[in-house]
Amino acid sequence: MSTEAQADVIVSLLTYAVVAFIIFLILRELVCWYWKINEMITLQKRIITLLETLTKDTSQLNQLNHLSDIAESLAPHKPQSPYGRPPH
Repeated sequence: MSTEAQADVIVSLLTYAVVAFIIFLILRELVCWYWKINEMITLQKRIITLLETLTKDTSQLNQLNHLSDIAESLAPHKPQSPYGRPPH
């Protein structure tokens, strides 16, 4: 096989590989569009963001509740009457 024939074979293989890759990308996009995969990924990213926000807010609320509990435990205790009214 001559050098020129080998070059033609290499060019043909590269051309087929590039065409096959482009067809693969087009078919992949069609499959993702048909099965709504791209939309599901977008929604899952949004869900993750909302869950992170919720976790952060819950953590801050727990810290505030903990500080409130500490403040109540440090506050002077007021005696309660058995009838639910403060003593005179």
